[in-house]
Amino acid sequence: RATRDATARDDGWHDVCGVEEVSRSNARRAVCVAGRHLALVRAPAPSARLHAIDATCYHMGGPLLWAEIEEVPGRGACAVCPWHRYHIALTTGERVYRDLNGEYVGIARKQRVHEVREDDATGRVLVRLSRDEEAWESDRYAMKAPPPASAGTGPGPRSGHVFAAGRGRGGIIGGGFDRGECGPGARTSGVRSMVAQTMRGGDGVAPWAMTGSGGDSSLGAFGASAMSVRRVRKKVTFSGEGDGASEDDGDGIEES
Repeated sequence: RATRDATARDDGWHDVCGVEEVSRSNARRAVCVAGRHLALVRAPAPSARLHAIDATCYHMGGPLLWAEIEEVPGRGACAVCPWHRYHIALTTGERVYRDLNGEYVGIARKQRVHEVREDDATGRVLVRLSRDEEAWESDRYAMKAPPPASAGTGPGPRSGHVFAAGRGRGGIIGGGFDRGECGPGARTSGVRSMVAQTMRGGDGVAPWAMTGSGGDSSLGAFGASAMSVRRVRKKVTFSGEGDGASEDDGDGIEES
C-alpha cells in the first residue's frame, strides 16, 4: 500500500493512521513522518504490540516493511530483514545475533525506533519521532523512500536483485554513475567492495540509496551524518583471477 503522510500536532505527536488499519496480528503500514520513512509493525501474539521503526534496514537498505517477525529469547519480537536475514529487536533497535556460546546478544544503535501510541478515545495511531540526537546507523537511509519490494509468504527480493533491476533500462551517464549497473541513477563505484564487506559481516551501503552531486544522502533527520560514528574497514581488493576478494590488514579505509 502507498506510504501514508502523517499529520503533525502541537505536542510533537503525529497522527499516522487509524487503529483499525493496523489492528490485526502482523499488520504493517508504511508512513512518512516529517520526511522520515517508518514502518508500523504489529507483533504477533502473545505480544501483539505495535512498533514504529525506520523502514529501511540499516545494514544494506532492505525493506523492513516485508520483514518476518520472530520471537527471540530475552530480546522479544525481532524483525528479520528479507535481504540478509539480520535480526533487529523491535523494542530497542539492536541487531540481535547468537554468539559462539549460544547466547543472544545485541549491538545497540542500529535501527532507530520511535514512540507509538494507540489512542482509544480517537481510534488513531500516534507516532513521535525519536529524540536521541546521537547517530543511529539507519539514519543514513531514513529520509529516502524504501527500495522496491513486494508482499509474499517468503523473503522479498535480495539486494542483488535490486542492484540488477536497472540493467538495460539506461541510467545516468557521468558524474560517477553507470548505465544500469545497479539500477537507474545508482552510484556503482565501489559496489563490489561494499558487497564483499557485507559478505564478511560488515555493514555496507546500498548503492540504490546513494546520491550523486548536489546532496549528501548520509545526512539524517538531525542534520548530522550517520557515519559520524567512526569506523575503519579493511581494504578489499579483487584480483580478477580465481579467488575473488583479498584483504589487506595494513591499509584501512577510514570513514567518518
